[in-house]
Amino acid sequence: MEKVLLITGNGRRHRYAANLIAKNLNLCGAVFETKASVTGNQATDPNREEKIIQKHFRQRDEAEIKHLGELVTASTKITTLEVEHGASNSTPVFEWVQKQNPDLLLLYGSSIIKPPLLDYYDGKIINMHLGLSPYYRGSGTNFWPLVEGLPECVGVTIHIATSKVDAGSIITQVRPQSISTDDNAHDIGTKTIIAGLTKMCEIVPRFMSKQIELFSQDLSEGKLFKRKDFTADAVLKLWENLENGMIEKYLNHKKNRDSKFPIIEQ
Repeated sequence: MEKVLLITGNGRRHRYAANLIAKNLNLCGAVFETKASVTGNQATDPNREEKIIQKHFRQRDEAEIKHLGELVTASTKITTLEVEHGASNSTPVFEWVQKQNPDLLLLYGSSIIKPPLLDYYDGKIINMHLGLSPYYRGSGTNFWPLVEGLPECVGVTIHIATSKVDAGSIITQVRPQSISTDDNAHDIGTKTIIAGLTKMCEIVPRFMSKQIELFSQDLSEGKLFKRKDFTADAVLKLWENLENGMIEKYLNHKKNRDSKFPIIEQ
């Protein structure tokens, strides 16, 4: 069986990803990279901003424990390398990856991968992008659809990694399964991660055996958000949408609403 190597973040969701991939594929190694800050613009009231954002991420931690379990470490059976944010592009990491001799690299939640890794494994790097590209691109791609009242645009895009960020040809896309009207944003987000990783494990063997088609992206469509756009006001808008029944309204017309934002499924 072909060997895969994962480059990812270092949070609970990323350790979960490594363990799930190891159970389903021949994972020969995992690089865990510390995450960058997700704070937005300088606020006029820093205390208010901090309290709202801290609550938002506390809810995320609670949802991940609920859906992923208390898991905080990767299996001891996985060969791992812990690095600082951005270090995945360093020469030592490149050499370490080469030593593991993977046939394919998988990316999820890492910093942007550049040469030499990008060039050496050209066409053999698959990225799991949180968000349905090209509808939402950049940062917070499953956050902004909920701020804008569009749960149908929450999902995962699995695509080829290229030098242009999140612009590579799409392999497949997936929306979260079993959304409930009781779900908050992070319940939905965690369910999306599980659906995406499950699909990644399913699609990799088909990709390696060349049983799938690649679809180019039209980047003239959709919206692009940056890390600086993330603010407490945006979080409050998301909470307001949920309180006003956004998910119930979506689920009542899910098939019709999903059809207005078609995705690639294979």
